[in-house]
Amino acid sequence: MDYMPYYGLALLAASVTLSILSHALRGYSTSRLEQRLSDAGRPDRLERFLDRQESLVHTIAVWRILANASFVAVVVAYLLSEDSAVHWIIGGLMIFLALVVLSVAVPIACARYNSEWIIVRALPLMDGLRAISTPLLKVLALVDVLVRRLSGAAATDDPDQDLEDELRSIVTEGELEGTLEEDEKTMIENIIEFKDTDVAAIMTPRTEIVALPRTATLTEARDCFTADGHSRMPVYDGTIDAVVGVLYAKDLLAATAAEGFDRRCAGDLMRDALFIPETKTLSELLHQFRSACVHIAIVLDEYGGTAGLITIEDIIEEILGDIVDEYDRTEPEEVRRVSDTVAEVDARARISEVNDELDIELPEDEDYDTVGGFVLSTVGRVPKAGEQIEYRRLVIAVLESDERKIARLRISRLDQYDRTPEL
Repeated sequence: MDYMPYYGLALLAASVTLSILSHALRGYSTSRLEQRLSDAGRPDRLERFLDRQESLVHTIAVWRILANASFVAVVVAYLLSEDSAVHWIIGGLMIFLALVVLSVAVPIACARYNSEWIIVRALPLMDGLRAISTPLLKVLALVDVLVRRLSGAAATDDPDQDLEDELRSIVTEGELEGTLEEDEKTMIENIIEFKDTDVAAIMTPRTEIVALPRTATLTEARDCFTADGHSRMPVYDGTIDAVVGVLYAKDLLAATAAEGFDRRCAGDLMRDALFIPETKTLSELLHQFRSACVHIAIVLDEYGGTAGLITIEDIIEEILGDIVDEYDRTEPEEVRRVSDTVAEVDARARISEVNDELDIELPEDEDYDTVGGFVLSTVGRVPKAGEQIEYRRLVIAVLESDERKIARLRISRLDQYDRTPEL
């Protein structure tokens, strides 16, 4: 009895099964898999599975290659025993249908909606194949290390990055399917980037800090609070680099009814200030705000001077977008498109945001974060209003500036055939 066809069918079934597992391992959702494992009474298996996921992917890939190669070998061996051209044609069609349709199209369709269910059911099988393949996997890992070192590529084994990539993929899919609005997508992306953002990126710079000298009378402090609408103000001793505390408007209000109000000064009512380095991340600062029960911090540079200040409102706005209250002054948009090729930009706007908004490629550097910083670094001085620089196919003109800083810029794309900017 000729067993060749049965061997071929068995190998084809193995190939299809392994293909389904391969696609399932690449298309599952961690949250849905956790729920499936909990429903199956095995919630402890999730962490073990995630730790071994990469090796399971390699294991299934190896066995899939072996199954496909063995299937082709069996079909070819069977055809060699036949002299009829019809058998060769039928054999060729079988290989095509098996490897292209059954081993690709069917597994993708099966794994698209049932990846988590498939993984839960197939975990024992995958663990068994992995145990058998351990020596081969070690050899493959060694080859991977050698190839990476020879090519000069860096290792990318970063679980946090994998999670970020998965979240971004889900957000993109949700946007394409219409289940996520633009503002919801922006909020989720802000949350993803939140832990990597330093306070220096969103703080109020020292040049824009409204602060009180320690010797200011409470009457002067009250007038300052009334004029600016802030609820807290830093208090300094001599210069803004020597912040010694923070004065709260509610403390000042409570003191107005006390005797001797006019004779007291800001230093008498101030509270201790929270000092942080400008390299602290927003997620770390938010945790510190919650534990210390404060909403404002003074940001210090590497030399101990005041770099700026940051409030809990700044952190919330980084996620939700600008929050305008009755005291906020209406300011021009950071990036305002004048036309398809011209935009006006606040010099304090971050380069990364301007690049995304205008689809340009201004260089980012550790010495500056803003568009104004890029212009200052390029020119080497504070340019006057009306001056402009060229960078690649961009013209950056200064619209507003004073002797100390740039306020607003205009960015124009150069015409393709002319060196005059399009207006």
